[in-house]
Amino acid sequence: PLQITPQFSTSADTVYLSAGGNVTLTNNSINANTYEWNFGDGGTSNLISPSYQYTQVGVYTINLDAYQNQNCSQNTSKIIINNNININ
Repeated sequence: PLQITPQFSTSADTVYLSAGGNVTLTNNSINANTYEWNFGDGGTSNLISPSYQYTQVGVYTINLDAYQNQNCSQNTSKIIINNNININ
């Protein structure tokens, strides 16, 4: 099999619940064809590049498992912070 390179970016590193708590994920993985996302709060997705809405303040680790087949996968993760109010 080809080397899997799981990678993704987020629309923001800090999400504000006062602005809806939404984050958009862009999947840039290489040599994978199925994906499992875990958003760190019990939410999951199998979409290629999902959007997700957080409802609680906290620090969450978003995990992406990228698969070529059932026995060939790699994963990566990123921490995202959810604050209540944007005070900029």
